Amino acid sequence: MPNEHVANIDELPINEQRIIRDIIAGKIIPPLYADTIAKRLFNPDVHANRLNFLMRSISKDQTIDVASSAGNESFKQSVNSKSMISDIPSWLRDGRLSDLEMQKIRQDFIFTRVELYASDMLLLQYAVREGEAKGDLDYENVKEAIIIVLMVESPKAFKEFDKKSDKYIHRFTRMTADTGLSYPTKAKMIYVQLDKCLEQFRAGQNSEAEDGKPDELQLWLAMIEDVNDGKVSEAAEKDDELKKIRAEALNMAQDKEVQNMLIKEKYDRMDILTYGNDQRREGDRLRLEHDAKRMYAKGIKPEDIAEIQEVSLDVIEEILGLQPV
Repeated sequence: MPNEHVANIDELPINEQRIIRDIIAGKIIPPLYADTIAKRLFNPDVHANRLNFLMRSISKDQTIDVASSAGNESFKQSVNSKSMISDIPSWLRDGRLSDLEMQKIRQDFIFTRVELYASDMLLLQYAVREGEAKGDLDYENVKEAIIIVLMVESPKAFKEFDKKSDKYIHRFTRMTADTGLSYPTKAKMIYVQLDKCLEQFRAGQNSEAEDGKPDELQLWLAMIEDVNDGKVSEAAEKDDELKKIRAEALNMAQDKEVQNMLIKEKYDRMDILTYGNDQRREGDRLRLEHDAKRMYAKGIKPEDIAEIQEVSLDVIEEILGLQPV
């Protein structure tokens, strides 16, 4: 029976309505990368052990030790960031700053965004904190910033790189010049292709393991990608911590506030995708107008331009102003 206190879902696509209803009915588990779910399941102040396992395993840095949440720090994000990204920043015990980020919508500009975000984190590191003297801070003792990006859908650059490599974890820890000169960066940026990880898990493969077989980290990552996948569910129910995470997420989804936040996230995602499609269509139209006018100026006939551009002659004539008024 519909709950009057739950936000209306009628304007969502039919498949999204079904997913929300199944989540509310407890038939399926909500996505672990949903902002309201991820921030509770991986809260640094409550579940530091989960963050430690993920970040240590992904980064191959066993010195990572989460101390507390850094949620009150001033990271710069876009107005729609919660709909696109779930970020879980935390301070490490050695003073480093980390962020585990779950990217929910493909971002083909991801390298630029993450680099800017990492720079913002470094600036926060190069700041005098309470109890410190300005003279205590210099370039030599600035602590590192670590950002790990879990990508639900691999961006174009990663898809193209898939032709060259079967790896799904990409660690950027050094800067290298064209001469070969290299140095370790203060900002460590790591990208994880969750969709590729899940694909390999389903096939019983693991390009990140020496023996090529599925392991604990791959199962965690595959579950973040699709918590309701049959093979993932079967394996996760045999792991005490993953079984606990699944139960917590299922229980959270019975809370009306969480349900409303999940629905809002669905609507926000739909708006962002629609805006992106509109922007692409506008860009395509501008390119078509530019190319058509350039070709016409070179003496190419409108009907030939239409054939080359694979659009109707009416469209080309409209662009060139050749249609009768």
